[in-house]
Parts: sequence; C-alpha cells; structure tokens
Amino acid sequence: DAGAFDSWAGDLELKDGTTSGAIIRVKVRAEEFGYPEDLTTAETTVIVDNPKKTKNLGIDVDITEESSCYVYNVKAKGLVDKHNKSQAEESSKLQAGAFIVAYNGVAGDPKSIEAAMKKAAPTAEFTIRPTETFRIALDKSSGDVLGVDVPRKSVGNSVLIAFVKESGFVAKWNEEHPEQEVKKGDRIVEVNGKKGTGKELVDMIKRAPNTYRVILTIIRMAQ
Repeated sequence: DAGAFDSWAGDLELKDGTTSGAIIRVKVRAEEFGYPEDLTTAETTVIVDNPKKTKNLGIDVDITEESSCYVYNVKAKGLVDKHNKSQAEESSKLQAGAFIVAYNGVAGDPKSIEAAMKKAAPTAEFTIRPTETFRIALDKSSGDVLGVDVPRKSVGNSVLIAFVKESGFVAKWNEEHPEQEVKKGDRIVEVNGKKGTGKELVDMIKRAPNTYRVILTIIRMAQ
C-alpha cells in the first residue's frame, strides 16, 4: 500500500530458485516522494550506567580485527544485558554482533579498547559502528578450495577472514560479483542459514559435498 509509507530502503532475501540464500538491496518510494538515502554508516553511542563500577561488563569480544572489538556474546544477567532489557529503543542497546570502535574515549587499537573496558568507571560509553550483512553462494562443483586464510583458532561464533587468496571459491565469486566482494576483515556468521562456533562453521563448509551450493552469510563493519 503506497499510501502507508513515503519511502523505504533495505534488504530482501531471495528464498526460491537457484539464487536461494542471496539478498537483493532495494529502494522504494511513493510517487510524490524521493528515494531514501542509503543505509546509514554513522556511528552511534550506547551509554550504560555502572554505579557499582564493576569491571565485568558482561560481554565477550574478539580483538583480532585491526580497528574494533567485535561483540560475539552478551552474557545473561550481566551489566550490559540488564541495560539492554531496560531500553525500549534498539539503538540504545549493545547487542551481539556489534563493532565497538571506542570505549570511554579510547579508540583505534582493539587491545587498548579492551583494556579500557576492564577498568572501573561509573559510566560505560560505547561507540558502535553499524554492521553490513550480505550473502554469497559458492559453487563447490569445481573442486577448488575456499581460498581464504582464517585464524588458527576462531573466537566466538564467527570466522574472521584474514586474507583472500588469488584463487579459490571466494576469488571466483569476487571476480564475478565485484559489487559484493569478500574482503579481508569480513566475518562468516552462517553457513547455509546455520550458526555455530567458528570451528563448526569451518567444518560445515568443508563437509558440504562438491555438488552443493554453499551459502555464506557475511558481515563487516560499515565504512
């Protein structure tokens, strides 16, 4: 119903046919309105009150990225979890999957950010960069290899892509789909719609038959 909105931008999942697992990014508008702006890449701030100055904020982070701490778990009944449950707006919550680029004014080096988060403070101020999500479909029938380097020991529930090689499934995808290029720093978070630990995700890719299309859900920090 065009009368119910003026414009909208977002991702739609393609569930049928050979493109299953892919998404299409669309913009729509009512006749008298302009198209909406692209999805924002602006940073947001989440402020968590910490009157007891607890050093345990109740989150698990991966610091193997170059410029952010990736939140892969929010612990139940922890400081951040309690804060999230008290907030009505999603933008005021710190959720799993967030990229923290600064904490209480400390930015740049993930190790420094993590160290700052372990210090007692009455207020925990997180600067969050938005997340981009997309899916790619890899055809394993060529018998090739994935063609990326990943950490020997993946942390949490994703696989960090440390390097994309010049040959392999991913390189072939990048050549054919430059608009959805897989890059260093991207994270694989689902394989064929299934989540798991980093090791489980890698095993899912390896175990998929060579006649099978493997759908990878990938996230990255918005630039």
